[in-house]
Amino acid sequence: MKSQNHREEIDKRSTATTWVKISTGSYIFVLIAISTLIIYTWNPIPYIDLNNLVFLSSAVLYITIVAIAIDITIAGSSKNIALEITFRNSLEVIEGSDTSLIFLIKPSGIANLLSIKKIHLSSDKGLKISKWRFDRKNQSLELYLSGYPGRHVVDGLYIEIETPLSILRIGFNFALEKPIEIRIVPMKSRHMFNVEAVVPYIPLIEGRSSRRKGVGSEVMSIREFTPHDDYKKIHWKATARTSKLMVKEYEHRMYRNALLVISIHYLFYLGDPPPLVFLFRTVVDVIETLTSIGMRVALGIITEEDIKIVDFIDRFRIHEVYRILSEVKWPKDLSITTIRYTSSNRILKWFVQTVTKNICRDPCIVMLAIDPLDDLDLSAVNSITSFLKSSKHSVKILLTTPSTLRFMYSSKVGMEDISEVMGEMMRVRRMLTRFGVRDVYLPTVYLKT
Repeated sequence: MKSQNHREEIDKRSTATTWVKISTGSYIFVLIAISTLIIYTWNPIPYIDLNNLVFLSSAVLYITIVAIAIDITIAGSSKNIALEITFRNSLEVIEGSDTSLIFLIKPSGIANLLSIKKIHLSSDKGLKISKWRFDRKNQSLELYLSGYPGRHVVDGLYIEIETPLSILRIGFNFALEKPIEIRIVPMKSRHMFNVEAVVPYIPLIEGRSSRRKGVGSEVMSIREFTPHDDYKKIHWKATARTSKLMVKEYEHRMYRNALLVISIHYLFYLGDPPPLVFLFRTVVDVIETLTSIGMRVALGIITEEDIKIVDFIDRFRIHEVYRILSEVKWPKDLSITTIRYTSSNRILKWFVQTVTKNICRDPCIVMLAIDPLDDLDLSAVNSITSFLKSSKHSVKILLTTPSTLRFMYSSKVGMEDISEVMGEMMRVRRMLTRFGVRDVYLPTVYLKT
């Protein structure tokens, strides 16, 4: 995918609110004026003939007063500054690349009198200005934006300018009449998700699947016990005969379809880099791996603001996964009050039951990439698991605790991250106590060794 270089010019001005404050240059001029006035009036320096300084002192004083008046006049005229925006309704760019927004400064010619000092976006924390360029000749301001995967909305920007003599600083809060939507597509990373550890029974031949009723309906062979085997599979007669622990190897159901459901709450958007980045890479990795061996995979996404579904796709439609991940909207408000409440896990039960009834007509491998936060979430997951197993689906619970994901994948790790991971481990222990270790996978299982 390429950034949208072709743009449509829209003759629309932003509305702005302004404020003015004294800049550092004003203190210099005031100091010069006061010093000149003192010398002109009292002559505090001995052995200096005041008559020789009368003309010079008066000139400096008048120049200072005129300079302040000029800057005040320019500051007054600059309140009429507006921005004309040149852009398409939405922009799309790949993670790690930049896209640009061009603003034309009006009225013409006023930009030559001003100096831009600061620029900030009115957007979410997942989007930032990597650099900006002020072209006085074309009276334009070009912003280069980069950020994390997902959908970002720019509804304004803050610009701080300085008058020519650095006496005053003027701040503008521009509110765009039509917000700009920027979608950042997650980039493809190397395969790190250990699919075989989570989904051990996958079809080896494309297009073939078995509809046998239940795993373990027929014993195929007897083999020696390994540390990962279930003790319920021990064949006691063979164990007594060989004096070694022996287990029964059953014929396993071969699934052709898989459903991956991820629940994204506010904590996935915090930190630098945010855990959402690594969650998306995990999603892309597991779906590409499963589709490459002939499975069809559906994807369901629950966020605090909406839900999204991609029906079963094969390896020829993998672009649908990138598209839907780029449409996950970043929340603008990540205050403590907002973070305390989460709704994504609250609708998990309804969402999973509805989706599996509608699209999983044959038994599916259902993978729940979730981070339960409290006992209500744990109860919902327990109910979902019982429902899916009663419908003959295979359930895999992938614990995607945010801080642990960032700790494992990111190269930016500090002591504060370690303390957060330890706090998450306490929650993980509660989950394992509630569900046991079967079909529940910790984040460390995802990584390939």
